[in-house]
Amino acid sequence: MVPIGEIPWPIVQEAVGDTAAVSLLAWLAARTITLYISPLMYGAGILIGFRVAVSLAAGAIVAWMILGPLVDHLGWVDGPFSDYRTGARGWILWPGVAIMVADALTSLALSWRTIARTFTAGSKRNLGEDDELRSVAQAPAEQISMKIWAIGVTIGTIFCVIIAAVVFAIPWWMTLIAIALSSILAMIATRSTGETDINPIGGMGKVTQLVFGAVAPGNLVINLMSAGISSAGAAQSADMMQDLKTGFMLGASPRRQLVAQICGVAMGIFFCVPIYLLFDAAYNIGNGDQMPAPSAHAWKAMAQLLVGGFEALPLHAEWAIAAGLFLGVLLQVLRKVLPTRAKSYLPSGLAFGIAFIVPAYYSLTMFVGATI
Repeated sequence: MVPIGEIPWPIVQEAVGDTAAVSLLAWLAARTITLYISPLMYGAGILIGFRVAVSLAAGAIVAWMILGPLVDHLGWVDGPFSDYRTGARGWILWPGVAIMVADALTSLALSWRTIARTFTAGSKRNLGEDDELRSVAQAPAEQISMKIWAIGVTIGTIFCVIIAAVVFAIPWWMTLIAIALSSILAMIATRSTGETDINPIGGMGKVTQLVFGAVAPGNLVINLMSAGISSAGAAQSADMMQDLKTGFMLGASPRRQLVAQICGVAMGIFFCVPIYLLFDAAYNIGNGDQMPAPSAHAWKAMAQLLVGGFEALPLHAEWAIAAGLFLGVLLQVLRKVLPTRAKSYLPSGLAFGIAFIVPAYYSLTMFVGATI
C-alpha cells in the first residue's frame, strides 16, 4: 500500500523529463490526491455503500483540490500544504470538523424520541420482534441497566479526575468539562464509525483542543491531555458499538460482554505498558524515521496553535467553521423534510466532513471500491 505521494518525484522527473503530466501528478500528490492500492480500503468502500462513498469522494475533491489550494493561493496560510499548524491542511480541518459536529448533533436533536428511549429501563426496550432474537441472552436480565451504567460512569469519572489532577495538574472542573465533551463526541464517533467505517478521533479531539484553548489558554499540557480524555471516550465508544452490535446479531449477552471488556481492560494494563516501555527503550519514538508518530506531532502542533485561544485559529477559519455548521444542519434538516426518494440523492454530512480530515486517497480508494 504505497501512495504515489511517497514516490521520489525529483528522480522520476530526471528520468522522464519535466513534463506537464509529471508536474500535475506531483501537484496532486502533494495534496494527497494519489493512487492508493489497498484491498482493505476497496472492501470498506463496498461495505459503506455508494451514497456514502460518493460523499467521501466529493468531500475530498472540495477540500483537497478546491478549498486547500484556494486558501494556499490567497495567502491565508503560509506553511507547507500538509502542515497542520501553518498549512492548508490545518485550515481545511476546521470546516470538516464543523460539518461533522453539526450533522451529528442535528441528527441527534431530530431523533429525540430515539434518545429518550435510550435512557429507559432495559426491561422496557423493544429488542426487535422481527429479529427472532428471543434467546435467554437477550432477556431483560442480561441487558446493561441504567444502574450499572450510572455506577460505572461515576467510578470512571472519579478515577479520571484524580489521575488528571495528580499526574497532569489539571483542575477537577476542567476534567469534568473534558468528560462531558467526551459524551457528545462519543455519539458523533459512534455514528460516524457505523456509517463510514472511519472513526475520526483526531478530528474530534481538535474540538476539545479548541474548547480548552479558550478555557485554559497558554497551557499546552492541559490542552493535550483534556483532548486525550475526550478522544479516548470517543474511540472506545465506537469500538464497543461494533462489539455490542456483533454480539446482538449473534444473540450474545450484553452484560457478559461488558464483564469481558472490563476484564480485558484490567489485564491489558499489565501487557500494554511494558510493551510500550520495551519499544521506547529500543526506538526513539516520535523523533526518528523508524517510529515518527505523525499523529502525535499533529496533536502537538494543534495544541501549540490553540494555547493562544480562539484568536489562534487560522486566518478566516471562523467563517469556514460557520459555513460547515450551516451545511451540516442543512443536510440533516433536508433529510427530515424531503420525500424518501429525494433523500437518496443527499450526501452524507459525516462522510463529506471526514473527507476534509483524512488524506484524500483514503476517500477516493473507498469510492473506487464502492463503484466496483
